[in-house]
Amino acid sequence: MLNDRIIHMPELSIKESSLKKYLKETYNITIQDSMKDKLKETIKEEIKSILKEFHTKPIEKWYDNDPEELMSQIYWSKSQIPPSDPTKWTVQWQSIARQLNQKFPVPNNKRYLLTFKMGDKVK
Repeated sequence: MLNDRIIHMPELSIKESSLKKYLKETYNITIQDSMKDKLKETIKEEIKSILKEFHTKPIEKWYDNDPEELMSQIYWSKSQIPPSDPTKWTVQWQSIARQLNQKFPVPNNKRYLLTFKMGDKVK
């Protein structure tokens, strides 16, 4: 059996044996012990670059974020997936927007966010 050590990164944890098996089966790559650290660093850098794409602005400026990305961030922070049904998504978004607006009021030119619906275009 392969080594079942867990590779821990703040963004991701994977079994080392699973990674070795995936690389062997998919790309016919065998990982030697000397390559492990380089591979870990490469994976860590790739994950960081992917996460930068999903970076949202500070919560105080919540209205500057794309509503769908912000909803995803909020749900992911609770280890949940945002609703896929547009009606349910809209109800949840409007509830979240109302709460955020009470704490961090929306400027007049962004008031449309309070009634934003899934699939609408951000102005």
